[in-house]
Amino acid sequence: MSLLMRFVRHLLCAGVLLVIASGSSVAKSWRGLAPLVTTRAQVVEVLGSPKLNPSDQSESFDLANEVVVVRWIRPTCGTQIPIPKGESFRPSDVVLQITVNPKVPLEMNTLDDKPKPKTDHDWLAKDIHCVGDRKGHWNSCSIINRQEGFGYSAGNAHITALYYFASDSEADDWNATHKPCSPSGATSQIVGPGPPPASFPSN
Repeated sequence: MSLLMRFVRHLLCAGVLLVIASGSSVAKSWRGLAPLVTTRAQVVEVLGSPKLNPSDQSESFDLANEVVVVRWIRPTCGTQIPIPKGESFRPSDVVLQITVNPKVPLEMNTLDDKPKPKTDHDWLAKDIHCVGDRKGHWNSCSIINRQEGFGYSAGNAHITALYYFASDSEADDWNATHKPCSPSGATSQIVGPGPPPASFPSN
């Protein structure tokens, strides 16, 4: 088995542990805040005042143990276009994606006794992006499961970020009744083929 495959399997095992430990809400919400459900007003009530990140038009909440970054969409718009730069956020805006960045990376535990996918195809069915050096050492990976609406980044045997977003089916249902919006917030006449990939930081 290649070094990359062993590294990816280790990271996927850690993801299984996170899902088991966090319960069934992992793919849907974080601390009761759910993509395509929770409004900005509700997030601010729970997390406090945010700081604007103008580079990607997101907002961050600096908490005791993590920095939480939230991207938004208008409640009348599809998921295809987040609120563009220069436009003000509104209390009625809806969560598109939540990124949780632990201030102290989460440790990975050995999961030899946990269920594992049986084939290499099962392991590689998820959206996996890894970064390594010229010597073939893989330093970090991001693993995204769009069917469950959950992902994470890991490096040096620690979880460095967690991602919560609408699953593909949830985004499809939302976009069936919400058309894409132009940067001004007006509804476009062109309906996209489906939800675009959420934005995840590079490793």
